[in-house]
Amino acid sequence: MGPSGGDILAPAAWLGDLSGYNGGLLSWDFRIFSLGVNDGRVFPLMATFSGPSGTATFTGSTVPTVAAGQFATAVPMLAPNWTVAGGTWASVLGNVTEFKLQIEAVFSTGFPGEVTGIDNVMLSPVHEPGGSALMLAGMAVLADLSRRLRT
Repeated sequence: MGPSGGDILAPAAWLGDLSGYNGGLLSWDFRIFSLGVNDGRVFPLMATFSGPSGTATFTGSTVPTVAAGQFATAVPMLAPNWTVAGGTWASVLGNVTEFKLQIEAVFSTGFPGEVTGIDNVMLSPVHEPGGSALMLAGMAVLADLSRRLRT
């Protein structure tokens, strides 16, 4: 991911049709290494998916404390968790051209500013129950075949 002001942008491999992640989970770790010179104001953690059909933004309900530390965030990839503008949740996920995470956390009032970072960014798809059922059925067939071959 590369810098873009107070945000980091995802590489091209994270873009395109992300509709298969609907119902999955977006998670990342946010870390404040150094607070720098600040006035105590903090910003909520944010994630944004954008594309030709609109934008979907998650704004964290909790704000990191004004203290160095790590904050784990996990967001269900479901429409009610995101503010969608200019389209629908499905249309935004269907053609993502930009994915960014906000890394600006503390309102800096001088030099040096805060030092922050993002780690362990994961976009996990929803697990299909049919796939698990098919795997269990296949294991049952193999177990039965193994039993028959031993007798």
